[in-house]
Amino acid sequence: MSDYEKQVVTSKRRFQISTQAIEKKQDVLAEIRHRKTNAYIIKKHHLTLWQVRFVIKREIIRQIKKGTRMEIIAHRLNMSLDQIRELRNNYIKHHLINGASKNNLAKKLHMEHQQILTIRNHMIEKKLVQKLTIKEVAHRWRLVESSVEKIREQAILRRLQMTHSEDVATTFRLSVEDVLRIRQKISQPLALQGHVTKESKKWLKNINRQEQAIVASLEQGKPTRIIAQQLNINQKFVIRTSTRHIEQAFEQRQPLVEISKRFYTPVDELRKLRNQRILYYREDGIKARILARKFNMKTTALQKVVYHNRAVQQPMKKDKKENKTEPLTLFSVEVCAKFM
Repeated sequence: MSDYEKQVVTSKRRFQISTQAIEKKQDVLAEIRHRKTNAYIIKKHHLTLWQVRFVIKREIIRQIKKGTRMEIIAHRLNMSLDQIRELRNNYIKHHLINGASKNNLAKKLHMEHQQILTIRNHMIEKKLVQKLTIKEVAHRWRLVESSVEKIREQAILRRLQMTHSEDVATTFRLSVEDVLRIRQKISQPLALQGHVTKESKKWLKNINRQEQAIVASLEQGKPTRIIAQQLNINQKFVIRTSTRHIEQAFEQRQPLVEISKRFYTPVDELRKLRNQRILYYREDGIKARILARKFNMKTTALQKVVYHNRAVQQPMKKDKKENKTEPLTLFSVEVCAKFM
């Protein structure tokens, strides 16, 4: 057989494989639209879980590029909106890290340039919370360190509006003074920096006094609304202070019953509050073993809390076991590229 004939045979074989892969892809998508589980699709079509997920991911990105709304894609593929959004964001992350233009991505995905920036900044914030250094994040995202510092400062300022400065300082592994300095740097003109430093110390002292008064009132069994009225402060600040001190009680390994008596809060409400905080920290990327130590729990018990919440939020059933067979030749590396 001549070289030309070999090339013709190889070309025909590649075309046949490509055609079979496309047909298989359409079969998988049809099964998903009929609300079949991953386990059913894997068994019927002799695929691996990786192959099924690969087809789903590529179909989601293809639909987004066509301009289809994510709500419609979620409905068609029997997925939650959060799952669709997560896949899209991971696609953006992968391409930005590999040097793609933000403008080109925005155009392809029918998004605004600012939306791409917001998604990128949120992912960078998560990495900083996960104890990566500014230098490591900057290298990963191909940014200068000053840009990552600015993203961290904006994240700190936003979190200060929702929680206490000590919590923010702990999250980003900074001192309270550093957090206050960043707060004042962003919110005040540079000409007032000397004056602002003194004001920051005064502000911190007042916050500490208020916090002591709040904790004393909580330990007397007063409702947060009454405490806010008596101290002439926002009730949200009282609630945040209460939540933080309850967290500290968990960290000090105090039993639920003792915490319940101290803050006049039923045990069931304390468990609910604890679970909410666990989910909040997990969203920030804090590892399960660290949270288990923080809330005085076993790691398996904490993972059950997270799993139960995800199971309630997501309509798709999770496969009990994964097909560990080798990927089929129908989904070769060359063919996979055609789905992109």
